[in-house]
Amino acid sequence: MSQNSILLEKSLHFSVRIVKLHRLLHRHEDDLSAELLKHAAAIGSAVSCADCALSRRDLAESLNEALRETALTEYWLRLLTLTDDVDVRTGASLLSDCTELRRLLTAAASAAN
Repeated sequence: MSQNSILLEKSLHFSVRIVKLHRLLHRHEDDLSAELLKHAAAIGSAVSCADCALSRRDLAESLNEALRETALTEYWLRLLTLTDDVDVRTGASLLSDCTELRRLLTAAASAAN
């Protein structure tokens, strides 16, 4: 499996987990969970764009965008966990997945630049 395929699968799986969390949080915390959903989904979206990039520059830009969205997602996950909107176990698991995505994206973005 290529690195792009791994990124596509992992970012999609992560987005699915975030969507499910958003549905649970939506009942009592809409604004913060909406921010989390927006940025987490943007990771997968940017990775999908990178997968069909026509040039090395487009590839690098898409991967860098995914990397920025990963940082924002980590922020919202930490905030929601620290405010007890997300339980510590779920927050830690999602942060671990997000950190893995960041590591993979950093490597891919470095190779593309």
